[in-house]
Amino acid sequence: MKGKLIAIVAFLMAFSLFMGPVNALTTTTNPSLPDKVQEKTVVDFILVINDIRGDTLTIITDLKQDGSTPIFDTSNLGDYQISLGGNWIKITPKPGHSFPGTLEVHIHGVVPEGITTKVIYTPNNQKLVLKFFDLGEHIYYRVSDGVDSESKNFVIIHPQLETVLTAIDSNVTDPNAREIAKRYIDLGLIDFVQNDLLPLFVKYDPQTFEQMQEKIEELESLVAQLNETVTKQKKLIEEKDSTINDLESQVSNLQAENDKLKEEVSTLQTKVKALEAQLNETSRQRDEAKGTAKNFKIATGVLVLLVLVAGVLAYRSGKSSGYKEGFSRGKKKGYEEGYRLGEERGYERCRREYQSSSGGYEEE
Repeated sequence: MKGKLIAIVAFLMAFSLFMGPVNALTTTTNPSLPDKVQEKTVVDFILVINDIRGDTLTIITDLKQDGSTPIFDTSNLGDYQISLGGNWIKITPKPGHSFPGTLEVHIHGVVPEGITTKVIYTPNNQKLVLKFFDLGEHIYYRVSDGVDSESKNFVIIHPQLETVLTAIDSNVTDPNAREIAKRYIDLGLIDFVQNDLLPLFVKYDPQTFEQMQEKIEELESLVAQLNETVTKQKKLIEEKDSTINDLESQVSNLQAENDKLKEEVSTLQTKVKALEAQLNETSRQRDEAKGTAKNFKIATGVLVLLVLVAGVLAYRSGKSSGYKEGFSRGKKKGYEEGYRLGEERGYERCRREYQSSSGGYEEE
């Protein structure tokens, strides 16, 4: 049994020697990249990738885009399928192709500033600007093919911080004073240290350390209070934002109601205009009726007057005609009657005269 185990081990060792080492993903850059680089520095390099074993290559960077220039240059990657994000790229060979032994990717970007600024106010309303420097590690690139990964890191150099720390280490001889100054910097008060405290620390008297320590404790307490105040202010702002959102919602509802009322008022105005037009038409018709009635009244009066005048004229004409006709008839009748009477009386007179002359009759 022991002999068989030795034989198996020997076989495995021989097999591993026969297979040889398996190459893993490796990267280099041209030019080489420093471990520390100043903030806002423009970085431009060729990333050379060897021994890619996976099907997809992913590259991520902490560099920021330099204006309108893309971080990743894809001009030489025409044989690949490319997916791009703000600070990442995915490279996949097109169907029927594979990665070559060496792949080069051109990367261009800017080192981030890496400074967080916070403005706070003391109880006596004094403004303090706190600066906190990013001293952690960042990546020029991290490459992964799904099997292996490689990366290159950098630390941001902050000129102001480097200047102040160099001044402290070179000019402040007392270790306690150096510690206090650096603690102030850790609290974000680098401007206060550089402009106000550093000249005092250069002339620092160790006997005043306890007093300075008390000041530090007071400042730390003040910073804690300020942080608490900031937290309360943030909460108050959130509450105000919520109130503002509610008010904006109410305003929006009121605006909708106002628009609805405007629409109703517009409808009413349209109806009022229609009624006014109808009233004007009615008034016009009434005025026309009044004019017609007035004209009819005048015409009636004139007609009555004409009738009266015609009646008078007819009366006078009839009277005149009657007089004339009566006179004519009377004259004619008178003539006839006179002629008859004359004839009768002439006859009677003649008879009487005849009788008288004959002796048989007497004259009346």
